[in-house]
Amino acid sequence: MQEYLLLIDDVEFNRVKLKRELSEISGFSIQQFEGLYGAGAKGFNWINSMNDMRELSKLYPSRVLTLQYIGDKVSETYREYYLNGRVQVVPVRMSFDQFNEEFLN
Repeated sequence: MQEYLLLIDDVEFNRVKLKRELSEISGFSIQQFEGLYGAGAKGFNWINSMNDMRELSKLYPSRVLTLQYIGDKVSETYREYYLNGRVQVVPVRMSFDQFNEEFLN
């Protein structure tokens, strides 16, 4: 199942206000973004997420907003960093530690 997670590292940030603004920009109800800050918002296809987040980031021009998308496959997982209407898309990188006999039990 697809999942969206908005990562904000500032505990003082008004998440309720941001969720309300995002709802107005996107046309989705506030309830659909309910898990956006914790467990993730699930169960809907946010096709215009990039355009919506660009608009939202313009309301907070000096703050970096991070949207993480977790798709049905690992290859569909990525983060988008937004700053004043601009975006950087970073796909997930998966790596494994080398074998270490000390960790065998």
